Amino acid sequence: MPRGTCGTIRIGGSKDRAGTPLTMTTNRDPLFRDDVLRARRLAPSDKLLEGPRLFEFSCRIILDGLRHRHPDLSDAALRQRLRRSLDVVRRLEQR
Repeated sequence: MPRGTCGTIRIGGSKDRAGTPLTMTTNRDPLFRDDVLRARRLAPSDKLLEGPRLFEFSCRIILDGLRHRHPDLSDAALRQRLRRSLDVVRRLEQR
């Protein structure tokens, strides 16, 4: 599958109630499949540690995007914008 194109990844041997194999469509590059397979092989304790790592990674990406859009803001102001965004997401999830 060429980079940046859509593809379908079969989800193990899982099937839905009708017996159809479960798939996941992704527009990620082929390395995404390797990431999924690696994650499935992780021990439960390692999977538990991945949550905070992924959250921290996501926050860094969001901060980089904010910094790109608002180069005049201080680090403290950027972190405040991130916190406000996360608060909005939390409120939406609690609905």
